[in-house]
Amino acid sequence: MGACCSKEQPERDSPTGPAPSYQSSGGRYYGSGTVGGSGGGNPPISAKEAARAAALSRNAEKAKTRTEKDQKMLDARQKNELLGKIHALYSSINKDPPIGLGASSLDALKRHLEYVREQAGRQRGAGSMGVIHEFKAPSSGP
Repeated sequence: MGACCSKEQPERDSPTGPAPSYQSSGGRYYGSGTVGGSGGGNPPISAKEAARAAALSRNAEKAKTRTEKDQKMLDARQKNELLGKIHALYSSINKDPPIGLGASSLDALKRHLEYVREQAGRQRGAGSMGVIHEFKAPSSGP
């Protein structure tokens, strides 16, 4: 008969379908070993194939996350380099950089660096010529 403690295994070719699969420890029922229904248009796949597909999906998601994280780190490094160059140029022309410059986007920092380079070039060019013209030899005589 089929007492709960009997060692009989369910029949493989029963009229109700394949025999249920059991986990080796604890005898828990995990279904027939197929995933998906018959009404979805997709053929049913085995549990192993479903687990493999899920693992590949998770790995792809992790790889996507890693590349986004890597891109953010790269942008942060470029931003810090640009900020350093901008601060150096401002200090070379004896001016303070704008407040909130660190909150600017990467593209805005690139444009600002070009602007500051032009300003520094103008000031250096005008400053050196101005220094030459400012110094005059002392005149002798009243």
